[in-house]
Amino acid sequence: DSGAVIGVVRRGWHPVQNREAALLCEYICRDGEARFESAGSSRGGRVVWFVLRLRDSLDVAGDEIDSYVLVSNAHDGSQSVRACITPLRVTCANSLRIAERRGSGTLAVRHTPTAHHRLAEAERVLAFAASDLSKFRETAATLAGSPMTDREIEAFAEAMFPLSDDGGTGRSRAIEERSSVVSRALGEGLGLDRSRIRCTRWGALNALVEHLDHARRYRDDEQRFGAVMLRPAALKRRGRDYLVALN
Repeated sequence: DSGAVIGVVRRGWHPVQNREAALLCEYICRDGEARFESAGSSRGGRVVWFVLRLRDSLDVAGDEIDSYVLVSNAHDGSQSVRACITPLRVTCANSLRIAERRGSGTLAVRHTPTAHHRLAEAERVLAFAASDLSKFRETAATLAGSPMTDREIEAFAEAMFPLSDDGGTGRSRAIEERSSVVSRALGEGLGLDRSRIRCTRWGALNALVEHLDHARRYRDDEQRFGAVMLRPAALKRRGRDYLVALN
């Protein structure tokens, strides 16, 4: 313990120790429905996280999708203990977790003082995961079955990265990001040249996600991890919503 101040919390706030969050993860994994994958901390120890890999994977148009539960615990009062479902495209490690509005897609985990409570909460997390992944599978299948023309892909990239009026670096970066997404969606992305994926809405979404997760510049690996796993870019949700609504 360095003794550093990591946050100012409101009256009545009670910390959840890392040991308690880890015990909950053990209960989630106890019947073989999931297994520990990794754990770590971010923001100088303010947020501690655990990644659990779920047993079953998904298939979307020949794309293998592994499913993970991310359990995060903040010690600075910024959030409660949370469980988020994170589908991961195996071919390129795209994180297809979408940050939903109004907190949907995230489960606030209850305090679990006893083994009985931990078991009940673990079952609630697994039920939440099953429901969330069922919705994801349905949306992904719809996108994979919807072809796009080259011009529609270009329009998608333009909508995601509008040009600024300043004529400076912001405009240049938007043009660069548009080009990155379009080229990936047209087959240059990892696994996006497959006949069932190339020039589909599923391919376009993964082109955007691949760009955001792997091509976009971040200050360091911790910032990248935060943007990919802990606080996914809102642009992923905008891209998904745009493609779902496309006529």
